[in-house]
Amino acid sequence: MDIKKQKHEKKRRPTREETEFDRRLESERLLAKKLRKEEVSARKEAIKNRKPFKGLSIKPTVSLFDEEG
Repeated sequence: MDIKKQKHEKKRRPTREETEFDRRLESERLLAKKLRKEEVSARKEAIKNRKPFKGLSIKPTVSLFDEEG
């Protein structure tokens, strides 16, 4: 009997607050998607334009520890 009632019940219309919340949520999702896309392209661009790596980035010493003083 409950199943028959559920089939014939009308769907209620969303309230104004619910629709505004849904719009804002969708807008925030779209913004996050755009930001991720821009971040990925910025990372690729940075890798592409980075300074070429040549040799060691440190000067090797004879001892294991740097000398103080």
